[in-house]
Amino acid sequence: MRLEKKVELDALRHEKQELEVKKSQLKESIHNLRIGVLRSLLSGTTTAIYDGIRYDQKAGGVIDQLYLISSRLYEISHRLSFGLPFGPTTPRAPKDSTSITIAGAKFIVSFKEWNENQIESSIETKLKAREIEKAKILELKAKVATTNGEKRSQAQRFRRDLHEQLKLLQRCPYCEGPLTECNAHLDHIYPISKGGLSSLKNLVFVCGRCNINKGDRTLRTFLKAFNLTEKSVHDDLELLRKDF
Repeated sequence: MRLEKKVELDALRHEKQELEVKKSQLKESIHNLRIGVLRSLLSGTTTAIYDGIRYDQKAGGVIDQLYLISSRLYEISHRLSFGLPFGPTTPRAPKDSTSITIAGAKFIVSFKEWNENQIESSIETKLKAREIEKAKILELKAKVATTNGEKRSQAQRFRRDLHEQLKLLQRCPYCEGPLTECNAHLDHIYPISKGGLSSLKNLVFVCGRCNINKGDRTLRTFLKAFNLTEKSVHDDLELLRKDF
């Protein structure tokens, strides 16, 4: 009995070796018939699947043989491992879906439910979403560039107007202290909060300390609060052609 068992196991091992060689040869023979998932879906051609890989329909006959060999090899492996009777086996079913990445967009493709039109529609939707996202980023960059450009333009006008004022008066028109690019502030002589306008005649460069102290006070109230000489300030503002 033991001898018969040994002979049977040896025969199974020999058959397994032969089947593995044949399986390898068959897989090699259809290697060049492999096709990508996207190509097979978009082309609409009939394909054959083995071990999760799609092949051209020309490989159909060979794949049928591979399924039979795989089934037999599984049966033999089970018999060699457990020494038990083994019934008919079912080859492993091919995958029913896969994931693909197109233009950086990754999504799941179901072979059972999706058709060519659905695939194309999904790809188009993903690409449009990416284009919209790119457009938003470009718009934000443009806004930042515009804002920076406006700031640079305002700074240039500020320096230009300050230099024009310094040609006429080289001091703060309020306190008569030093006035430079480093400490110059632009003040509304008549405060905006009280109806003043941002016009040239209502704007004057003063030192930062005076601008902060004045706040939204009227010129007369500010001069009185800080004991500044009203006539001197009026003379300077008149020289600068300002309204007060």
